[in-house]
Amino acid sequence: MGGVLFKYLSVMLLQRTLATLAVLVGLLQLVDLFEATPQVLERGLGLGGIIHYEILRLPGMVQQILPVSVLIGALTCFTGLARNSEMSALRASGVTIYRIVAMLMPTVALIAVAHFLIADQVAPRSEQAFTVWWGSHAPIVKTSKDEPKAAPKKARTVWFRTGPYLVYAEAASADGRRLDGLRIYHRDANGRLDQRIVARSAQLGADGKWLLQGSELLGVAPTRLNPSLRTDRIWHTDLAPADVVSVFSPDDRISSGRALRAISGLAPAVQPWGGPALHDGRWGAHRPRPDQRPAAAPGSVGRPPAVLRPGRRGPGPSGRLKPVADIAIVEVRSAAEMDRFVRLPMRLNAGDPAWSPPLLMERKEALDPKVNPFFAHADVALWLAVRDGRDVGRISAQIDHLAPPDPLGPAGFFGMIAAEDDPAVFAALFATAEAWLAAKGKVRALGPFNLSINEEVGLLVDGFDRPPMVMMGHDPAFTGGRIEALGYAKEKDVFAYLIDTAVDVPAAARRRLDRGPAKGVTLRMLDMKRYDEEVRTLAGIFNDAWAGNWGFAPWTEAEMNHLGKALKLLLNPKLFWFAEVDGEPVGFGVVLPNLNEAIRDLNGRLFPFGIAKLLWRLKVAGVKSGRLPLMGIKRSAYNDVRGAMLPFLIIDNLRREALKLGIRSVEMSWILEDNAPMRRIIEAVGGERYKTYRIYSKAIA
Repeated sequence: MGGVLFKYLSVMLLQRTLATLAVLVGLLQLVDLFEATPQVLERGLGLGGIIHYEILRLPGMVQQILPVSVLIGALTCFTGLARNSEMSALRASGVTIYRIVAMLMPTVALIAVAHFLIADQVAPRSEQAFTVWWGSHAPIVKTSKDEPKAAPKKARTVWFRTGPYLVYAEAASADGRRLDGLRIYHRDANGRLDQRIVARSAQLGADGKWLLQGSELLGVAPTRLNPSLRTDRIWHTDLAPADVVSVFSPDDRISSGRALRAISGLAPAVQPWGGPALHDGRWGAHRPRPDQRPAAAPGSVGRPPAVLRPGRRGPGPSGRLKPVADIAIVEVRSAAEMDRFVRLPMRLNAGDPAWSPPLLMERKEALDPKVNPFFAHADVALWLAVRDGRDVGRISAQIDHLAPPDPLGPAGFFGMIAAEDDPAVFAALFATAEAWLAAKGKVRALGPFNLSINEEVGLLVDGFDRPPMVMMGHDPAFTGGRIEALGYAKEKDVFAYLIDTAVDVPAAARRRLDRGPAKGVTLRMLDMKRYDEEVRTLAGIFNDAWAGNWGFAPWTEAEMNHLGKALKLLLNPKLFWFAEVDGEPVGFGVVLPNLNEAIRDLNGRLFPFGIAKLLWRLKVAGVKSGRLPLMGIKRSAYNDVRGAMLPFLIIDNLRREALKLGIRSVEMSWILEDNAPMRRIIEAVGGERYKTYRIYSKAIA
């Protein structure tokens, strides 16, 4: 009876779930059709285009509706059993409600697996295909004889500005949704041109994003510096069709001479393109010099004048903006404020293709004094910058009582910096953090540290095009310039190196490695059965090896235990090696699977389905990248000739084991710029420096 009942219940749940799914998806598609059909027909795609549109949109709809369909299917299943008196009959025959639920669980698990595969494999590819297909078809207009004809193009070549870009376009469609013959110049936070993009065309898609077609990323100089392959890419700009139409009128154009002088002269941001602003609309709007700004009103923090900022548009195609209101600085005290603090970078960086959203739960725990043992020896304050009821920035200030003395005077630290590209916001945040540190007797501010030197360190200043690895930061390109404008200067740079595990070490290093370990030297993997003891061994080696390095603060026992528990899920014993000399552990190295690769599309959430995706990707599918965040050799080992080879042996073992596990690239970070011995070792085994993080300092008293 059990087998028959199991089959009956499973088929019933599956049928009702699929029926509910079909009805709900059908209704959603009908609603979508009402909105999308005119846009599809405007592109001249006809009935075939409508069908193609719905097919590409279907996986995303199924992904959204399937969990609700299971719930409704289960409810209708139990309702049907009760209505037909089948439930009473089953209970009379000794079948409990718990047994009925247990019989339904395999079907629920099967549906959950199907949902995971759709969300992880099918929906993202379908969405990508939809974006490319939709962006490749420009809207058409009709002639007086109702004959389809491509939207006519304005044939003037123009230069114009939008946000950080200077743009040259050969032609534009009459409706402003397409640009042809593009050369796009990007300026950095200091106002200097640092990048140019050549593209065949740009098309505004239905999602409001501009798709560059046949684009190529180049250097600024006439010679091509590291050109990328011609490809389609998203252009992150708030350029609107009305602005395109407006800028192609004679009054809105920048002369070619002025544009070329700006490019060749690499003009600074004070006069962005070698001349004054063109008019008071979006195009050409820029912030006045600091000495031209009115004084801040009493009681306000860094209130700027009424200026025009890209992205906040008022009426009319010129995009006039409202004056900027006062910036309020709010200290984070409540759980709700902490939630806003943690979530703010996700909104600010949403348009950055290299941004990798962290897990919200992990970020909250890192800032919780009850969870993070760093707070046991540190004072920490967190603030939000708020304007017009909207969070526009955040910062932290902290004093680590275990930090080594600063020879230039008592130092405090700042970190967690994230803000809109507005100098007034940065000024307000840093003024608050500096005042807090100065009130506690500090005369210097260093950072960013999130929160300590043993966590995320430095501000990204080079390597913006690649996502960060696990436990590494990512910052917008403008942030460094905003911080430097407030009087901060470079204190120290730290580097991230990348190793291709499929590429063997250079021949010179290979000859040395092929000799094998010296007599008395052994390498062994982490013993998970003695995990707590192994973590204590690691801490002892680490604190000894790093003592004397710039800024080093030793791990406390509580911090080491906390880190050990946090990393236990990620650790693979094959990627954790100890080196022993005459039986004594004197060195170690560990590679962590790149968690950011596994969680990048989870939007910071593990529930309800994120946890299943994460476990699948880490434990079954595997990730393709990793990071070597921890490595050390006891200083006493270098007194023995055998100690010189230990870093090479550890790195080579980790490289080979990572390759076996499918990890193709490993980041070694972070490495101090003046740690010449370690840099030589990494470069000797094929490491390539690909990211730079900067630590800033400033005298505040």
